[in-house]
Amino acid sequence: MEPQPHSKILTIMFIDLVGYTSKIQQSTRQQLNDLQDNFDNLTHPIFKKHSGNIIKKIGDAFLITFHSPTDALLCAIDLQKEFQEHNKNNQNPLHIRVALHAGEVLLKDKDVYGDSVNITSRVESITPPDQIYFTESVQQHMNKNEIPHLDLGHTYLKGIEQPVRIFKVKSKHDQNKKIISKIMEYILLTIAVAVIILVFYFILNKYNLLEKLFLN
Repeated sequence: MEPQPHSKILTIMFIDLVGYTSKIQQSTRQQLNDLQDNFDNLTHPIFKKHSGNIIKKIGDAFLITFHSPTDALLCAIDLQKEFQEHNKNNQNPLHIRVALHAGEVLLKDKDVYGDSVNITSRVESITPPDQIYFTESVQQHMNKNEIPHLDLGHTYLKGIEQPVRIFKVKSKHDQNKKIISKIMEYILLTIAVAVIILVFYFILNKYNLLEKLFLN
């Protein structure tokens, strides 16, 4: 009698190196080996720190699972920080994108299967370099006080029938954009008030209303 299929609700992470194809086309075997070692050395300690379970590695991509969506996102944030730090003093910078989704997966032969894996892969395909994208299923169950994030709205993903609501982890760039936006709003408001005052003054002056007001 065959064992019954075993499934779990897990948070799934895909992480991949940006521009990997072009890198391997320009690399010797030793350079490719060094690239893979570098990728592993930067990521494995962080996966372990946040209790991530490495399911498999396919070329430039890792498939990782987590029991906690908050741990998964904190892991993603630490990964981006680690690669940013690595790139500061490195002539060959490495950039990653990270995507997460939570849902039921079928566990078989130390691998995971199901729609949740496919959705995570599709989210990864639209994630820009140096960013962390995740779905509503992660956002609903994570600790929202620990991860500042932005709602990007619903998006149709290739091969997925219904639109998926996507979020992103706020980066320093996002925070700077918000500050700049607030400054611009203040500047535009100041200009608008100044224009209104000038127009009002021009109208009063044109019709000699100022003299009338003061003479009366």
